[in-house]
Order: sequence, then structure tokens, then C-alpha cells
Amino acid sequence: ARGFDVLGVDLAAAVNRPGAPAGDGYEGLVADITSAADLARLAAAVADRARAAHLVLVAGGALREEIDETDPLGPPAPVFRRSVEVNLVAQFDTIRHLVPALAARPSGKRSVTLVSSINAIGDFGYPAYSAAKAGLAGLTSALAVPLGRLGVRINAVAFGTVLTDRAHELHDGDPGHFSALTGLAALGHLMSAQDAAEVLVTIVDRLETVTGTVVTADCGQSLPGLHTRG
Repeated sequence: ARGFDVLGVDLAAAVNRPGAPAGDGYEGLVADITSAADLARLAAAVADRARAAHLVLVAGGALREEIDETDPLGPPAPVFRRSVEVNLVAQFDTIRHLVPALAARPSGKRSVTLVSSINAIGDFGYPAYSAAKAGLAGLTSALAVPLGRLGVRINAVAFGTVLTDRAHELHDGDPGHFSALTGLAALGHLMSAQDAAEVLVTIVDRLETVTGTVVTADCGQSLPGLHTRG
């Protein structure tokens, strides 16, 4: 809708069939960003297009094994490692593979946007996921200057709860989960996928002077007021 050509990357073949009409400006590619071979293939595909300008990394999320664990110290080390691999290490590796294509553009807006979470800044449980998402803030800060010298901005968004199909699937065993979170949101509602997309596109396309920053977009979920009032 904003006139971008979009290359969507996902583990699932459904990436080739976007839910909204996308016309000729959309292409899907099945790939796993935790796979070195798939990242090399993705980097080659982006380089062939010779016009990549923006990288938005939405991949990752809390693992079912951690969500179902009631003891915060309960997730075993392999689950913790896998969460960090999916939510932090893979993001760095994707940036490492794709920034050369962004930097090769002779001019124009170029950026990397990471998707973090308010789990990184508040007491929302899931220690493995939270630690990995907090790591994205450090990654954003550490890469802001070196990428900036290449003309590439980097920012992260600490999202609150976004009401996607996957979010509902992960919490299908807790019918009161989303109503409880809604009660903690200052605005009295949670985010839709469209809301989240608007935030990402604004950072990509409008905030040309902003880099090295974590933007919080959570309908006020992370504000202390309703938490402390019980």
C-alpha cells in the first residue's frame, strides 16, 4: 500500500500466499534464518534484486515449552538456548548477511528494524524470551554507529501484546490471558497486527533521523500504574 516491493521470508510455505492482496509488489521466500545455508541463499536473492533498502526482522517469539512452564526457573538449558538462538542470534546473523546489500545502495533511505518486546523491560515472565528480547536493545545500540557510517539506521520496537493468530494459538489453554493483559493496558485495548505494521512502516519510512533507539509500542501495557493498583 505504501509502494514498496516486499520480499517476505518465513519458515512456512504460506509466505507465498500473503493474506492481503499484494499485487506484483510481493514475493515470498521459504527460508529459516537460523540456517547458515538459508541465510546465504537469502543474501544472494537480495543481492540479485540490487535494490534492498530495509530489513524488518519479525522472526522469533516465545517458545511453547516456556509458555507452558509455570516455574520461572523451570525451562531447561536447551529451551533457553533455543529461545536465544531464535530471538537474538538469528537476528544478528541475518543482519550480518544482508547489510552488505543495504549498504550497496548508492543513496536513499536504508534501515534495519528489530522486533523486541516489553518483556525486555518489565515483569511479564518467560525469562529466556525476555533475555533474548533485551539482547536486541544491546544489539541495536552496539550496531548504530557502524551501520550509521554505512548510511543504514537501526532501531528496535518493544511491542506489547499483538493479537495475531499465533498469539491466540500459544495461549489457547488460558481463556483469561488476553482479558487480563487488556486490563493492564492504559488505553484499554491491545494491538492488532495492523497497528503493529503501522508502527514498523513509520519507523522504516518516516523517522529518518532516528537510530540506535528502542521504541515502545504497547498501548501502555508496560506503564506501572495499573500493575501497582492491582
